[in-house]
Amino acid sequence: MANVKGSVLRSRVDFVEKKFGRERLDLVLGILPEEDRHTLERGLLPAQWYPFALGERLEKAILQVLGEDGRSTFMELGRRSATYNLAGVHQVFVRAGDPHHLLSRAPSIYRLYYDTGSRTYEKTGEHACRLVTSDSEVFSEGDCRTVMGWHERAVEMCDGRDVAIDHPRCRARGDAVCEYLISWNLETTKGDT
Repeated sequence: MANVKGSVLRSRVDFVEKKFGRERLDLVLGILPEEDRHTLERGLLPAQWYPFALGERLEKAILQVLGEDGRSTFMELGRRSATYNLAGVHQVFVRAGDPHHLLSRAPSIYRLYYDTGSRTYEKTGEHACRLVTSDSEVFSEGDCRTVMGWHERAVEMCDGRDVAIDHPRCRARGDAVCEYLISWNLETTKGDT
């Protein structure tokens, strides 16, 4: 069974409450089976592994309650997660003016959050790369959007701007892998590209 870190689940619950209020979060939690609600409400341990299926059920409940707002919520969730983690415990991955330094660590970073599958990195240009997630036992649209938001913000934290992420292949859409094509402009110390 595939697992995900408690920090991923906790960030989703906390974000929904902060952005949409406790009433909307209660609606999301109310859709879930009692055991899921109990797990999510009693306090998740950030470093503990939890079933990815719990995250999938939470994602579906968020989308059911929030609709299109839920889709953009996953992008924003990823951005906030990158800001929090890359300014703290994973700050070692951030290097000013060098998004490739961080992105080339994608395989290692992936293993911090997921216990099955892998992610590869390929530099495709001076300001571009390709990430591919393979062999994960689980996948979801919301998780892919979170990954996109996370990498968008991560590149910005390395002085990238005008970040564009294309997601041409996705397991949630029936493809064999999830592929992310990332490009950006680089902000120099003078502010020009």
